[in-house]
Amino acid sequence: MIPLLLTSDIEILERNYPDACRHIRAGQLRYEYFTYLCMAKNEKKLNAWQESRKKELENLSAIQDLAFTRWLERQEMKERD
Repeated sequence: MIPLLLTSDIEILERNYPDACRHIRAGQLRYEYFTYLCMAKNEKKLNAWQESRKKELENLSAIQDLAFTRWLERQEMKERD
């Protein structure tokens, strides 16, 4: 579970630790994308906004990260077994 970050916390992180903030934000985006993948798989249908957001997230570099892609593939393989 990704902890909730307050806006003031994020502003402090961005100012003092920009690299750490980028990693945290990438993690949040991956979590959001993975949530949509799970919803699509379990419910078989996303509403228009969710589908649009999922497509938007697919184009982000944080989602296209090779390590994340491989992790998703491993999860799918585990489910097949």
